[in-house]
Amino acid sequence: MARQYKQLFSLDTEKAILSSLIYFKDAVYGVCDLLEGSEFYDRKHRLIYEAAIDLMMDDTRIDLTALIDQLSKRGDLEKAGGRAYLSALTDHVASAANIRHHAETVANFHQLRELYMAGKKLQDACISGDPAVDVANRFATDVLGLVGNNGSRDPKMFSELLEPTENAIQSYKNKDENVVGVKTGYIDLDRKLGYLQPGQLIILAAGTSQGKSTLALNIADNVAQQGHQVLFESLEMTQTELAIRILCSKALINSEDIYGGSLSKADEDSIIKAGAEFANMPLAIHDPDKLTISNLYALALRYKNQHGLRLLIVDYLQFITHAWAENQNLRVAGTTRALKQLAKAVNVPVIVLSQLSRIGSAEPQLNNLRDSGAIEQDADRVIFIYRPEFHNIPYYHFGDDAVATHNLAVINIAKARGGSTGRIKMTFQKEYTRFLDYKPEEKYQEYSRGDVEVENMF
Repeated sequence: MARQYKQLFSLDTEKAILSSLIYFKDAVYGVCDLLEGSEFYDRKHRLIYEAAIDLMMDDTRIDLTALIDQLSKRGDLEKAGGRAYLSALTDHVASAANIRHHAETVANFHQLRELYMAGKKLQDACISGDPAVDVANRFATDVLGLVGNNGSRDPKMFSELLEPTENAIQSYKNKDENVVGVKTGYIDLDRKLGYLQPGQLIILAAGTSQGKSTLALNIADNVAQQGHQVLFESLEMTQTELAIRILCSKALINSEDIYGGSLSKADEDSIIKAGAEFANMPLAIHDPDKLTISNLYALALRYKNQHGLRLLIVDYLQFITHAWAENQNLRVAGTTRALKQLAKAVNVPVIVLSQLSRIGSAEPQLNNLRDSGAIEQDADRVIFIYRPEFHNIPYYHFGDDAVATHNLAVINIAKARGGSTGRIKMTFQKEYTRFLDYKPEEKYQEYSRGDVEVENMF
């Protein structure tokens, strides 16, 4: 027996909205923020609604006569069913109290029709012979755009905002992480950013060998140590390479000693101790050969539903597959737009690493973001890393202070929606692949190097 599909429209509901616009003076103000006109299934209803919006914009009372006149001016009267059809709409008059519910119903049907058509396009694309990855990417982008558009949030009077706002202020005072966001684990960076907020797209950019992967991995480590699930997507390094970096940063071991095969027994024991202590932290590392937006969305949604994902990190932007774009700029623009939609849909902060254009020893600026100005436009926050020591610059000026650049990393929050911009200092220990809160001329140590009786893992 053939499956019966539900109609994805309700003509009676559409007529009820239009009749309410005719009968009730201010009814239009209850729906104009939810409906633009395209949501109506019946073309006649769409034309009538658009004429009603024209009247509202002209501050003209909406009634049957005014609608007929406006449709005539637009040349749409006969297309909208003529005078007889408009007069018959009065038979469908409903309570003005229900008009917003009716509008939400019509808007929902419109979204369902759009999703259905996206599915039809997916079917057609599947038999077109296009590469599967391109088909999946197009479908994911279309669906993410629809999911991200869930209608309008009702405006609220200031008096209604006072209680939730006071609660939010109190949560900041009490450091309630469920409300204020996710801590990076760095005091000055958290103070400057106001924490990582759900739904935000954060771009972390730097030149080659400046430490962007290291800082991202350190943040992932810090967040996981707070008990929050983190998903780290690496398109540059393998899972093993990243795990080695984490262990070296905790055990204070130079990774070159590992790759060079020159670890001492004490170093081996320190690594084993670090691994045992942090073995169960909720950090998942994935190193796919390639990554598409659809893959990323599916993974993020799965980790959100199954593990309570709190932070997603992608290393890095220019490696994400988005093959259907005509050129690199359009590809990156489409990717950043989809990443922003993903962050909102999954409701977690998303940190995405990005390359810079070649700028030599100059400190990076927003116009140095590689491949597309859309990166700056779509990002909620843009953070640059600059290490003057790497460029043989002995001193860096913070205001009137000249700071020695040994192990210095300058972190520049160049864009921040809802936060403050500016620079902070951090310490970068390259040999241990870790960033630390800035403390000049001080040494950091987490694990003693004494003999530790643990089972040898090598």
